[in-house]
Amino acid sequence: MMTKTMRSVIIADAGPLIHLDELGCLDVLTCYPEVLLPEAVWQEVMQHRPQALQHSLVNFKQQQLKIISLQVEALVPLYTVP
Repeated sequence: MMTKTMRSVIIADAGPLIHLDELGCLDVLTCYPEVLLPEAVWQEVMQHRPQALQHSLVNFKQQQLKIISLQVEALVPLYTVP
């Protein structure tokens, strides 16, 4: 259970964002204070569905590569092209 001092964080991938926008369902993300998008995801969405990032009720934040948590850092090599 989350306490009031904890903050929900969502890190999105391009495919789900693009398809949620195609379906007109980006509103499902409004329950999060912000949606973090790694740089590569931001660029892919900008290429294929830029209007998705202009949704007025979703707080998209473009993230430069930095450590969000040790768990996320451990997954980076699996999703990064050398």
